[in-house]
Amino acid sequence: MQKKYVFDLDGTLVDSMPHWCKLTDFLTERGIEYPPDLIKTIIALGLPRAAQYFKDHFPLTETAEEIYQSFIDRYVGFYEREIPAKDGVIETLSALKERGVSLNVLTASPHVFLDPCLKRLGIYDLFDNLWTVEDVGSKAESATYLEVAKRLGVKPEDCVLYDDSVAPLLPAKAAGWSAVGVYDDFSGRYEDEMRKIADGYIYNLKELL
Repeated sequence: MQKKYVFDLDGTLVDSMPHWCKLTDFLTERGIEYPPDLIKTIIALGLPRAAQYFKDHFPLTETAEEIYQSFIDRYVGFYEREIPAKDGVIETLSALKERGVSLNVLTASPHVFLDPCLKRLGIYDLFDNLWTVEDVGSKAESATYLEVAKRLGVKPEDCVLYDDSVAPLLPAKAAGWSAVGVYDDFSGRYEDEMRKIADGYIYNLKELL
């Protein structure tokens, strides 16, 4: 059976990680210090859980719901109007679709980011399924990958994840998936770590053709 391809969004399909890295501005603006690897910690959680993480770990007066809404308000416009596809993404996805490959998305970004961004880029209709962590659970948990495989109607070993972040690779592998690391300017510093975990590592999606 041909494997089902499941792509991350941020840093894998689109060049949006500079905006995700600015989530910590919420803390900086309030004079709150945070560990240097905070983004790496929260990147797979999704915005609702990231907001709750902020609330649980830092002295904030806002509720988790208010923190989450602040994230949405800050960045939704970028997804709607500005964030570009990464080099090679559109032509690669189009070619894979023509070959009959099942293309799917599993992302920590909410649908209010995901859907308008892919529609603007003209690739929304290339995907069979568009899942966010709001639909299936955290990308840091193996149960999420078991659920996605179930929804795809295949065994876990028939799925392959393409992701630029370290955090999703281990739970995907633990669930029985194949996993391929994808280079991004932000995650490139973790390349050695990702290579040890993943089944492969690519610098550009065009390598899939």
